Amino acid sequence: MLVQGARVLVAGGSSGVGLGTAKACARQGCKHVVLVARGSERLDKARAQVAALGVRCDVLATDLTQAGAIEALEEFTDKIMGGVDLLVCNVANGEFRDFNATSDDDLQAAWTCTALVAYRLAKTFVPPMRERGRGHVAIVNSPVRATPYFAVGYKVSRTALFGVAEALRSNLEGSGVGLTYAEPPRISDSGYFDTNAGVLDQLPPMFRSPRFAFLWQTSDEAGRMVARAIANNRYWATTFLVGLLVLLAPFLPMPLLRFMLGDPVRKIATPASAGGSS
Repeated sequence: MLVQGARVLVAGGSSGVGLGTAKACARQGCKHVVLVARGSERLDKARAQVAALGVRCDVLATDLTQAGAIEALEEFTDKIMGGVDLLVCNVANGEFRDFNATSDDDLQAAWTCTALVAYRLAKTFVPPMRERGRGHVAIVNSPVRATPYFAVGYKVSRTALFGVAEALRSNLEGSGVGLTYAEPPRISDSGYFDTNAGVLDQLPPMFRSPRFAFLWQTSDEAGRMVARAIANNRYWATTFLVGLLVLLAPFLPMPLLRFMLGDPVRKIATPASAGGSS
């Protein structure tokens, strides 16, 4: 995928990996960026950061889980930049709760925001790419999907998102449209834990303790990692240690995983919830 000159749509682009990827694409010379998220204030700040890199940037504040929102987004991108060459999906949600504290509605909301939105975005924006015989989709997920962690809504939604990516990977074979699936480590400057009180204390040491900070990435570092994978048409974008953990986790016994990840289930007193990032 040639990022230079591309029209880029970033869903969940007001912060974190989405914004980091938008900035990395701007540095690679993309033509136009559209950022989508729910919060208009953060979107305005993100637009200023991308525009400062010399690339036109427009924003749309909307909740993509709502009826008609993706159709409105398609109309907006067609009008403002004539289509999409690169779709970056960084939209996610999920309550950070144990089984006993997760309702059916919690699980449905997490799945809808994370996996169903990605599916609908692909259904909307991939067909024109296929017609042109070029384009790219990037899906940002979490390595939590591959580890036996207690946060059922968070984990199920991200496991479903992995399924969407794998199915799309097969669907796009031979079409000229590429796919990148990204699993960055903890993002140290995302602000996620500031707005979701109590979650940080429940994380494994490698995602919580500053002594493991050398394993983390900033949003800009993760964005550059995703953008490099897009430019090189590489499917999996992650760090070496996260990739190793994801590959080995299914084969490791629980005692060893508890040693590596900690055992937060036994520390839960009052379940904490985590909102979405968009």
